[in-house]
Amino acid sequence: MSEWSIRLARTEDGEAFHENEENAAELLRTEPSLAAVEMPPSASAKPRCLATGAAP
Repeated sequence: MSEWSIRLARTEDGEAFHENEENAAELLRTEPSLAAVEMPPSASAKPRCLATGAAP
């Protein structure tokens, strides 16, 4: 069995969503094979949407 699993986001995940996005962006920025790819800055409004249930 795997040490991790994937599940749908829950309302209580909203607080941590931005941190997860930043971590993923950092991994992409430091991947050598993606050095020539322009990465947009990560700035997500989704934590608010997940926390409130509002549409993006």
